[in-house]
Amino acid sequence: LYNMLPEPKKETGFRHRMKYTLGTPPAFIEDINLPNTTAAIENRLQNRGNFQAKADFEVSEKGKTAGVKFIISPGKPYKLHSIKYPDSLTKGIDTDISLTKSNSILRQGDIYNLDDFDNERTRIDRILKDKGYFYFKPGYLLFTADTAIGERKINTWLDVKPGIPAEATTSFKLNRIYVFDDFSLSNYSPDTVKTGDYYYVSEHHQFKPKTILD
Repeated sequence: LYNMLPEPKKETGFRHRMKYTLGTPPAFIEDINLPNTTAAIENRLQNRGNFQAKADFEVSEKGKTAGVKFIISPGKPYKLHSIKYPDSLTKGIDTDISLTKSNSILRQGDIYNLDDFDNERTRIDRILKDKGYFYFKPGYLLFTADTAIGERKINTWLDVKPGIPAEATTSFKLNRIYVFDDFSLSNYSPDTVKTGDYYYVSEHHQFKPKTILD
């Protein structure tokens, strides 16, 4: 429709709307980066386990139009053969990571998918945060893959990256817990009463500590 209609004399009106609202300007083949598109197709397939995927393209021209044909050879996908987590007999963060394995997203026999590994890092990080590793990040987890076993099988193992900040592998725990019932930023002179594992802080003593903390 865009090419069928002549250029309107005005920038308003029916003809202008027909050409520029209902019509679409043509795409020029030389403006399309076909090698980049081909590389993106290969990368997408490789991220989904087709490590030997190949893609190419052919351009055909007829008159003022051109067509593009992509030729894709995905190959057979690679599958997970083993997934090894840190040793549960060690101490600290390695033990806590090992304990997350039972609910892993990664399963033996699954086709390799890069998104699954990213999601697994996020899942483990969320569990570690709940255990007090507040400075840990998903990017501190490193998956290594080995295809030397053959038969399109992958052995993979998980480690904590070396050289990360010490606080990232530290599990922070609660020390003293203070409960305020009438806190104020000015002219505040409260009393503190220890009740069990808590410290009850109040100036006007509107409530009994046991009522609040039980």
